[in-house]
Formats: sequence, C-alpha cells, structure tokens
Amino acid sequence: MASEYNCTQFTEPFPEPGTDEASNSTVPWFITTVVKDRWQSPKYALRVACVLCSPVFIIATFVLFINAVKETEEDGIYLDISDLSVLNECLYIKLTLMASGFCFKILPCVSMLMFSVFLLRQIDKGKQSSTHNRSDKKEKIDRSSRFIQFVLVVFLVTESPQGVFSIIGGFAIIDYIK
Repeated sequence: MASEYNCTQFTEPFPEPGTDEASNSTVPWFITTVVKDRWQSPKYALRVACVLCSPVFIIATFVLFINAVKETEEDGIYLDISDLSVLNECLYIKLTLMASGFCFKILPCVSMLMFSVFLLRQIDKGKQSSTHNRSDKKEKIDRSSRFIQFVLVVFLVTESPQGVFSIIGGFAIIDYIK
C-alpha cells in the first residue's frame, strides 16, 4: 500500500545533516540537527528537569522548619511546633501554609484548567476540520474529550478545596496552635 501512494517516509531513514541528500531533503535542517542532537539528549532532559523541579524543592524546603524534634524526660522524643514558627504571631507558619497551598494546590488547578481548555479546543478544531470517516472520528473524539473533562473535574474537586483550606488555615493558624 505504501508503494501505491509512493509513501516512503517511514521506510527510508532521514539523511545525515551536512550531506547533499540533506540539502535536497524536505526535512528542515533545524529538526535534523537541533532536535536530534539537543532535545533528545540526556543532558538537555536533566537541565529541563532541574529548571522545573528547583522551585518545588525551594518552596517545599520551608515546610521543614515548621516542626522541631524536642526531647523531655517525661515525654521522651516528640515532634512539636518549632520556635521559628511561633515568632511574630506565627508569621512564618502562616506564610508557609499560604505559599504551599497556592503553589502546590491552586496554581496546578489553574494551569490544568487552562491546558485542558486549550486541549479541548484543539480537539474540537480537529473534529470540525475532519472530512472523511466522520462518524468513527466523532465517536473517538467525543470519548476522549469526555475523559479529559472527567479527569479535570476530579482533579479540581479534590485539589482546589485543599488549597483553599490551606490558605484559609494560614490566616487562622493561631487558633489551631492554641
């Protein structure tokens, strides 16, 4: 069937960059050199992972200083609220709870909502532009868009209240400590 349409893109390898075949090829130079050499390399993936994970590690580090391990002869070793957390009317613990609620709960909910709406719009555009085999594609796209909507609703229902309560708890933490 591939020979019937003269479709050899899957059977012939891409030409090597810098050769005469590459200059006559329809594959752009950018894709054959930059994508192949840089984006698929482990070093590039490590850099991207570090850039994406470093804010999470930095923000999550502040949570470590909320509690402190204390020891008494009567109670032994136990976990208690640190002295840093209760200074200045519990300012540190308030800021930490609000920042972690916003950065780890509310911000992911908002970004997932935006990305899901974008993805559903792209699916709708693809559904409208398809011309052949319409009934099969419509059913497949409708099932996938319903699945995306279901995942989005479950994520928003479970994560957003946690973020809101974390932020509200940051304001009322003094009542909790007492």
